[in-house]
Amino acid sequence: MKKILVLLLALAMIVSVKAGVPTPFDSGWADCEAAAVANGGYGNIGIGTCKVAWDGVTQACAEDNRDATFTVGTTGMTTTKIYINHLNGISDEDGFEIKEGTTVLCEVPDVPTSVETWVTKECDVNLLDETQLTLHPTAVAPWTLCDTYGQVAIHDITYDAAPTEITFHGGTVCDTVPYGAMKDGWGVPAILGGAYGGVAYENFCLVWEPTCAADTEMASVDMAFAGGNEVITILHLDGMSDLDSFDVLIDDVVVGSYDDSLNPSEDWITTDFLVNVDAGVHTVTLEVTDEAWASCNDWGQLAVQSIVIGPNEDPAVPEFGLIAGMVALIGLVAGVAVLRKRD
Repeated sequence: MKKILVLLLALAMIVSVKAGVPTPFDSGWADCEAAAVANGGYGNIGIGTCKVAWDGVTQACAEDNRDATFTVGTTGMTTTKIYINHLNGISDEDGFEIKEGTTVLCEVPDVPTSVETWVTKECDVNLLDETQLTLHPTAVAPWTLCDTYGQVAIHDITYDAAPTEITFHGGTVCDTVPYGAMKDGWGVPAILGGAYGGVAYENFCLVWEPTCAADTEMASVDMAFAGGNEVITILHLDGMSDLDSFDVLIDDVVVGSYDDSLNPSEDWITTDFLVNVDAGVHTVTLEVTDEAWASCNDWGQLAVQSIVIGPNEDPAVPEFGLIAGMVALIGLVAGVAVLRKRD
């Protein structure tokens, strides 16, 4: 029952992710018409970036200049969301699509209005490494003042990106930020060398780093999730301390636990944790649940080589509807029992 309730918490999580890295504008853009910006045009954008696609400022809204491109992503990372701050203007022809090649990733329809308003559209995507995308205005023809103001005005485009796999490389790297994903808490042994299951200290990081101070028994990474049923796979050391138990949390919610095997040998173990969260970047935290062992000040506690996010392809894992139905049935039975007792 405890495992079912923990999984339900993970299934029910709704997490809003803040806009991240700004994207470069590539080809096909022009600056918004300067005089109009100065006089409160373009929704009173004021100072800051204002670009137009289907450029009327320098290209008179020619059909062959309809599209504009921009780049999102970082090598080794997965882009999960794109945020487009665009003008819903008085032309009533401000709709557009975001495309990768010929594939439409996101559609933004125009909303007829008499008041110009800046709106942020959030697009869910799953793009590995750097990717050039196209903003394609969908109006059949340019609006009447396109040759002066352009067609689709954009203030900025940002994106969220994170890795789906992190392999730790020890040494000073545990105290830095590979892929921009590692957060505070990771460390290396105070005394270099030792067994660690035959793995050199350069090939792992410690969750509870020396000096094993109170309230420092956790470490986190930001990782990309595709959404739906997925598996977090962690390669970790079940060591001689017999105190390597830990919880796995996503955005501060416990989604799984590992209990130390109490085996006095040093064994590297791969453990899977089944999760179901919204698509996007989430913070994965490992937290030691045992007390610090006697030599924690020298060797630290809970060594980890890698964390990988992948699809859950096990058909035996129940879907949310089945789990919810089971919990509802249990609640119904319990309710009937209470009523009978009161009678």
